[in-house]
Amino acid sequence: MPRAMYYLAGYYRAGEVVAQDDAKYVDLLCKAAEAGVPEAQRESAINLLDFDQKEDAANKEAVRLLQQAAEQGDAEAQLWLGFCYEEGCGIAQDAKKAVDCYKRAARVGLARAQFELGACYRDGRGTAKNEKEAFEWFKKAARQGEAYAANAVGLCYLDGIGVSGNLGEAFAWFKKSAENGFSWGMYNLGMAYQNSWGTVKDDTKAFTWYKRAYEQGLAAAAYRIGLCYEDGRGVPKADRKTAEKWFKIAADAGDEDAQAKLTEIRKIQDMIGEANSNDSFAAYEMGLRFEEGRGVDQDYAAAQEYFLQAAANGHVEAQIKVGQYYRDGTVTRDLVRACQWFSNAAMQQSAEGQFLYGLSLMNGMGTEVNKKEALKWIGKASEQGYDKASRYLAKYQEENSGEKSGNSGCGGCGCLFWAIIILAILSKLH
Repeated sequence: MPRAMYYLAGYYRAGEVVAQDDAKYVDLLCKAAEAGVPEAQRESAINLLDFDQKEDAANKEAVRLLQQAAEQGDAEAQLWLGFCYEEGCGIAQDAKKAVDCYKRAARVGLARAQFELGACYRDGRGTAKNEKEAFEWFKKAARQGEAYAANAVGLCYLDGIGVSGNLGEAFAWFKKSAENGFSWGMYNLGMAYQNSWGTVKDDTKAFTWYKRAYEQGLAAAAYRIGLCYEDGRGVPKADRKTAEKWFKIAADAGDEDAQAKLTEIRKIQDMIGEANSNDSFAAYEMGLRFEEGRGVDQDYAAAQEYFLQAAANGHVEAQIKVGQYYRDGTVTRDLVRACQWFSNAAMQQSAEGQFLYGLSLMNGMGTEVNKKEALKWIGKASEQGYDKASRYLAKYQEENSGEKSGNSGCGGCGCLFWAIIILAILSKLH
């Protein structure tokens, strides 16, 4: 009779055979629990439990019912009693007793208990840490078709937890987990396709699995989707606006990586505003970002524009950058302008600018050859400790020593000038 009440309660809850009636369901379930039906005791307890209100009186009643059901050998009641001990819900928190509960349920084959016991061994919660034991319990649960356990087995193979690392096995278990609907399994399968973990790299498949994980409610996958759009991986083309939308979704759900990414995006947006307001430091930084593709699409033309803006406002490093862009033809080759910008930097006492301006004079790049003036500027750079200048002068002195000794005088540069250069070289080399 009591068990019949339990079954009838189930019918009223599901609306099968009889019309759905929650009040009759609760009444019959309570009567069956009071009559000692372990399944009814466990189900009543689960209905009462509130892990957000751990001290609530209802939780204490739930624990009492779970204990009664567990004493009758109900494995699921043991599992839930383990949850209560682990969280301190309705009973004093006790990690060791939680492990004991998980063990009892795991030994009779309850997959969720096997998984929880594996997690305790992996993390050293309520028992000594034992990664091999953890792996074995995860695998037992996974072999029963539990998708979350299959994901755990995949992570063990990925990171070498309790078993030798094996990317092929990791991929296979992530695939089982994903195909059985576990969101983290989908996420990790996406990571496997993206990073070639035991499979051929496939950004399109990676994106697809991240999307499916998000559709299962996994906010962390939104961050990965954002990265795909940012870099143009697995999607038709890069789309930073769409990427930012996905980062925001992940950030709003508490994903720290997404929050950091949004902060970086806001910083770039602020920097662009400052750069456009003639802030030379902001303009130079934006130039570097476009040059390196850091937080923005790589664009040398845009980089040059920002460097020019900063250079026009006296930023020395930007003046050198502009000179190098014109010298190397990064966007447009113009040796005259290159020489002019190196000269501007040299006039601001930049050692690198002095050296580069000196080389322009020495080699006639954008200006007439003037070795005497060239050596003067390279000497100035050397005097400031610029190693390239010192090494250049040493090499120049070595290559031209024979030419000078063969002259009746000291040549066009003058003895005093050469003495200064040699002293500058020696002071830097020693």
